[in-house]
Amino acid sequence: GDAAPAETQRALVVRTSSTKAYKAFELGRQHFYLYRNKPENAKARGLFEEALKEDPHFAMAHAMLGWTYAFDVANGWSSDREGSLRHADEEARRAIAEDPKVPLSYFITGLVFRERSEYVKAMVEAEKAIELDPNYANAHVLISSLLYYAGRPAESVEGLKRAMRLNPHHPFNYHFHLGQAYFVMHDYQKAIEAFQAGIETNPAAERLHVWLAASYAQAGMAEDASWEAEQVLTLNPEFSLSAMTEAFPFKDMKDRSHFVEALRKAGFS
Repeated sequence: GDAAPAETQRALVVRTSSTKAYKAFELGRQHFYLYRNKPENAKARGLFEEALKEDPHFAMAHAMLGWTYAFDVANGWSSDREGSLRHADEEARRAIAEDPKVPLSYFITGLVFRERSEYVKAMVEAEKAIELDPNYANAHVLISSLLYYAGRPAESVEGLKRAMRLNPHHPFNYHFHLGQAYFVMHDYQKAIEAFQAGIETNPAAERLHVWLAASYAQAGMAEDASWEAEQVLTLNPEFSLSAMTEAFPFKDMKDRSHFVEALRKAGFS
């Protein structure tokens, strides 16, 4: 209803009385959103920690700090998956304790459940975020990702397209998740288009290149696949196939091995 625009603004309002905390937070947010790679995520984390030193009650900074930990796990960058998830969860819950009306915090608790393959609990958290802000893009994307991880990719595509209409200036990760859903459906051409669209706006996002390589490999485009694989190794020389496999919590082993086989074909080891 009429509350939606106000709620959306509410989601973006950053509450802190400390100028120093605010500046560190904003800078952290830039590093987090702009490059979406491992060193930038670490830089963002340091800045959110700095913001929290200035203002320990800064809900949004707790939530974003939690997101950096969840993001490590989602990308296969964490050497201690469970430890990172615990950090993410603690920070998100701290944010909720400080301000229960920030949708982002529930999105983070939802991500943690998703990464632990607790899809129903993740769905509940996403719904809480949507209750606070019906147009909250991240929560819609989270729900769609839960659907293709749970083996329901067609519903996932529907949901993502609906979210894209809700949010015409949607972030690149819409394309990323749409591509994953198409990949799970074995529709490699549409997957390739979606990942390419994501890369256009975010050329340094490691996992877009990973999934594009996988899609090319399954589509029989071996040269393109190995070129994309090289991009990934340039972005992250420590890339490991086993960490990447663990980063995507498919419920059905069939879907998981479909992805792993594609990565092997692309030349990852």
